[in-house]
Amino acid sequence: MLKKGLVSLGILFSIFFLIKDYKFFKIEEKIITFSNYRECNTELVIDKINLKECLYNIEDENNSLEVGLEILYEEPLVIAGHSGTGKLALFNRLNELLIGDVIKVNNDIYKVVEIDEKSKTAKLRVKEDLVLVTCIVNTDKQLVLYAKLT
Repeated sequence: MLKKGLVSLGILFSIFFLIKDYKFFKIEEKIITFSNYRECNTELVIDKINLKECLYNIEDENNSLEVGLEILYEEPLVIAGHSGTGKLALFNRLNELLIGDVIKVNNDIYKVVEIDEKSKTAKLRVKEDLVLVTCIVNTDKQLVLYAKLT
């Protein structure tokens, strides 16, 4: 009888830890997934590639490539994001944009005026109103999109 009780107790502890780990995973997932975590200061929207993501103030701890998108400079606005695979590859479809495509940051509307590929070690030109930067997967280059406020 004691053995049966210990086995049952062991099963209950196992279930508890599975549930606890499951809940932790769900909380962690919600924190990382920007599209589900809406407490942000600004929103970046690119309808053409179905992108709608939060941007945080430059000094905010959530303004990080380890969390999502990162504002590198505020004036002009320079935003970096990952490409590739995984939840943090938010700029994965940035390469589909063409000159003239629209990018929205809150109520501001920008149009892409130039698209460039640069070495990851090259200096970034930031003379336009908005610059989006991401790595080109499996290369030593980065994709840079320059956009002007309309």
